[in-house]
Amino acid sequence: MNFGKIFKNFIFFGSVIYTVISTIMIIIATATTDGQYAMMLDAERFLCILLFSFTLSVGSTVWRIDEISRVAATCIHAACYVLGFLIFVILCGIEFTPAVVSTVIFAVIYTVCTVIARLIAKSHKKAPASKKAVSKQAKETKNTEYKNLFTK
Repeated sequence: MNFGKIFKNFIFFGSVIYTVISTIMIIIATATTDGQYAMMLDAERFLCILLFSFTLSVGSTVWRIDEISRVAATCIHAACYVLGFLIFVILCGIEFTPAVVSTVIFAVIYTVCTVIARLIAKSHKKAPASKKAVSKQAKETKNTEYKNLFTK
């Protein structure tokens, strides 16, 4: 397990997610002329976004670790995203019942997007030549073409 690579992935994913979410919030806040989105620009909100971003980053980093089985990595990824969203919504001051409802909606959207992304990735992935088939052919070729050069 390469801990340096894992740490770099964690920092990279967290930074990218934080930048994207913060940029979207700033664009929305500046695009509106009324003051209803002005509360989105306080420091506490950006710290909540930072926590949310690095929670998502944990899920994305775990997904990239090859030593973890794909099923476990997928479950941890989903848990980080869904529970991270629930924590984010609760920290933003939304009451528990609406937070749970929004988390369920987020989980459905997450599931649909993840399934679509995995299907697209699987369909675009080129099937590499099977290593077993190639090595079997190489062994057969070696066995049939071998000539003993030491005997006459």
